[in-house]
Amino acid sequence: MQIDWDLFGRECDLAITSTHQIGEGWDAVVFRTDRDDIVKIGKRESSTGLLVTESLVLDLIRDQLPARTPRLVAAPDPAEAWPFGYIVQSLISGTPLHEIETGDVTDLATQLGATLRQLHGLDVNRAMRTDLPLHDRREWASEFGAAALRKVAERLGTEMGTRVANEATRILRTSSYYDVEPVLIHNDLHLEHILIEGGQPIGIIDWGDAGLGDPDVDFLYLYWLMGWDFVETCAGAYGHHDLNALQTKLHDLLLLLALFLIFFANEYGPSDEEEAGWEILADWISPPI
Repeated sequence: MQIDWDLFGRECDLAITSTHQIGEGWDAVVFRTDRDDIVKIGKRESSTGLLVTESLVLDLIRDQLPARTPRLVAAPDPAEAWPFGYIVQSLISGTPLHEIETGDVTDLATQLGATLRQLHGLDVNRAMRTDLPLHDRREWASEFGAAALRKVAERLGTEMGTRVANEATRILRTSSYYDVEPVLIHNDLHLEHILIEGGQPIGIIDWGDAGLGDPDVDFLYLYWLMGWDFVETCAGAYGHHDLNALQTKLHDLLLLLALFLIFFANEYGPSDEEEAGWEILADWISPPI
């Protein structure tokens, strides 16, 4: 589908003379304009809700966090320039964490912990709560669980498929993992969404999956990608009430994340994300020494 940037500019009252694509996720394609604004356009009809959520959250967190976050520039609703919606936001400079040679990450972990504590403590009024999605990993399982487990059995054998199914059932029935007061969470804190710029606070971008949910979930990707030592420092700065319980919970939730990637990444995500799911599952089954 052809993008008419003149129409985008008129609809948002912005003078867009040139753009170039800088990224693509599961639900949106991201462009940078000559004005150094970021335009995220939806890839399918279901993307529209995520863009609406992101616009709401960017307004809610503006000037509220110790981290740098994008400023919402425009969010036409409905959008005439693109059928699946789009939003315009300010550019946050920096290098994604996964592209940086990490040495001592104590300061980074501490900054993240302080930011998450502030985020999770934000007051979300009743009206806003009705507009934000409620995230619950048990809903994931109802959508993809059986199909993902069939793929596990096909690839790893019936015995392993049964073992993984039993463990997933145990995790889903552990009520303490889910009986929590939902707060505002980022819900997709991948390393590419954490930006590092010398002399400045960390930047956190890509808020489309944000919503109300379990605050511990915001440590999950950090646990997978950075390891427990990093999360322990981060959660310590956060003021988490039970680090031992958090480590056990994150280890368990990694299994659900693996199943999610194994099932959904093949349809919506980059091809390497399904393999990431298999790698997480392999580590979960036989943790590295």
